[in-house]
Order: sequence, then C-alpha cells, then structure tokens
Amino acid sequence: MTNSYVREAPERRAKRVASVRAWEAANPEQAAALAKASNALRRAAGGRPIAKLHATQTAAFYAACPPGKQVDHVVPLLGKQVCGLHVPWNLQYLTPLANQRKGNRHAG
Repeated sequence: MTNSYVREAPERRAKRVASVRAWEAANPEQAAALAKASNALRRAAGGRPIAKLHATQTAAFYAACPPGKQVDHVVPLLGKQVCGLHVPWNLQYLTPLANQRKGNRHAG
C-alpha cells in the first residue's frame, strides 16, 4: 500500500488562505482562541505529529490483522465531508467486500 500526497493547486491554496485570513480578521477573539488551543496541542505532543506518537500501536494493529480481513480507517484520511487521522483508534478490521462497499466514506 502506498501513500500518495496530492499537492493543492497554488491558485486554490491562495484562495483558501485569503478566505481564512479574512475570517481571522473578522473574528479576532475566536481566531486567537483557536490558535492558543492548537499551540497547546502541539506543545503537549512535543512538536511531533500525533500519527508519529502512535506509530508503534498503529503498526501493531496492522500486524494483528486477522486472515481474510483488511485494515480500514473508520473516518477516511481524505474524505469528502470529513478527514480522519492515521491513529489506532481510527482503524478497524473489515472483510474486503465490506471495505470495498464502504469506500472513502465515513460509516458513522
């Protein structure tokens, strides 16, 4: 299984950044609160991404996959409505058919 990273188009990124900056300017108190919470999470994680903090447990989950099952993300990593994390509590075992039927959608 390979991970593919799709880089966002520069025009789309510029438009998104401008939109975020406009929201921050219109909502300075909320923007400051979000930044403070985000920085606190980063400090608590020691500056490491959360997926790297749980890499050992994630690898163990994959290693324990029963025969005839596949590892699936409960909340897809790149879903249309929501994006999940590559962490142990976002993984589940599904049959290949159930995994194919679920696709890139959030089951819950």
